[in-house]
Amino acid sequence: MIRHIFFLTILNIAVILPQTQKVSEVFILSPEAGVNIAFTDYSKNIPSFSSRLMLEYIFKRKSAMIYGSRLLYTGGILAGKDNSKEPYEFRTRYFSGGGGILFGYVYNESVIPYGYAGASYLFFNPADKNGTKLENNRNEVYKKGEMNILLEAGIRIRVSGSLLLNLNGVYNFNPNDRLDDIHTGSGNDKFISVNAGFSYMFGNIEDEDGDGIEDKWDKCPGTPKGIKTDSNGCPEDEDNDGVPDYLDECPGSPAEIEVSSKGCPLDTDEDGIPDYIDRCADTPKN
Repeated sequence: MIRHIFFLTILNIAVILPQTQKVSEVFILSPEAGVNIAFTDYSKNIPSFSSRLMLEYIFKRKSAMIYGSRLLYTGGILAGKDNSKEPYEFRTRYFSGGGGILFGYVYNESVIPYGYAGASYLFFNPADKNGTKLENNRNEVYKKGEMNILLEAGIRIRVSGSLLLNLNGVYNFNPNDRLDDIHTGSGNDKFISVNAGFSYMFGNIEDEDGDGIEDKWDKCPGTPKGIKTDSNGCPEDEDNDGVPDYLDECPGSPAEIEVSSKGCPLDTDEDGIPDYIDRCADTPKN
């Protein structure tokens, strides 16, 4: 599982695009790893590993507020110990899948505090530290699948282009008291996850003139639609005379020749012979 998260993180870094995308109408893929702290009928918590993979979609926004939806898969271990119980230590492997709603605030397109509320179906398998199923689990006293409620608070910080650093804390409430295999006391078992990872945005860039170059990097914003542009977003100019091809009435002008606003070589005396080959440049008119 650790290798899986590491691979996805490296993959995200490898495909970073140079542009900075606006957080609007985009998909966000986020692999994360973290630590679980379980609150069960065992007196002591043992921090344990967790991981998750999320896919989100951020709806079109008209202000700094963002709203979106999320699908997620999580997996990990919950653990605790208590010398007064038998066995004195438990380890519960779990995985879950679900979704919910995301909301947040975009500060300068670079810092995004956010919240999340959702639900997932949690499958769990209580065992001892050797991996042997605990007694009630082994005897199938209870169902090992339940709906889990999640509440999350976090922050995303833009690292570069489409890549964000993601830090968050998640409260997981499970409506049963069997994550540690036993049912005692009045409260249900629950756990908190603290996660860190990367978020990669894809699917949309801000490009008002529709030339395929993001506005932030477009050196010629406002190019008419349908006009062929170069890598800087400027209309192509094959003869390099400073007049874009779509306005150039004399394409193919020799290099370094002074031209008019229409892209044609200058003809100062208007005798029909362009200045660069006119040996009598001041011929009287007519």
